[in-house]
Amino acid sequence: MQQCFLNFLVCASLLFGGCKTRYEEIPPDLPKTLTVLGTMDTQWRIRSLDGSEMPLSRFEGKKLFVNIWATWCGPCRAELPHLQTLYDSMRADTNIVFLFISDEPDTTVRSFVASSNYSLPFYLCDKSKPTIFDTGSYPSTFIINAAGEIVYRKVGTAKWSHASVIDFLEKL
Repeated sequence: MQQCFLNFLVCASLLFGGCKTRYEEIPPDLPKTLTVLGTMDTQWRIRSLDGSEMPLSRFEGKKLFVNIWATWCGPCRAELPHLQTLYDSMRADTNIVFLFISDEPDTTVRSFVASSNYSLPFYLCDKSKPTIFDTGSYPSTFIINAAGEIVYRKVGTAKWSHASVIDFLEKL
């Protein structure tokens, strides 16, 4: 009986206290060798929060960092500080474009952005996402090279502010 209770305590401490790393603190598993996972749909149209509509073809020849997120998604919100840090460290690089896209109603996203301290380039999509971007899960992040090829896809959160991400994007 005592041994059973002791085993329970050890398991409980490992389960609840032994894990020091939270999911949003883990850097993404960036590949050492690039594989093309698909190509971006250049005709997909997104809108900025001011209502300006644009197809992704507007960004041809640029590297893209596309994050599909939702305001109600806890993991999405948990990774936003890391995304802000990444964006701030790379915003001067004119060869990379950051797109943070939500398919929620305009008012929901605008309200969230107004009440937050984020200066990320948030966008909206009215119509369904192209199949290549529709993972059925939030958050989902895609890295696209200048040729329009998706070379990385991450479903779930990551510590996007990690130095390995900046290095990956710069060398892409």
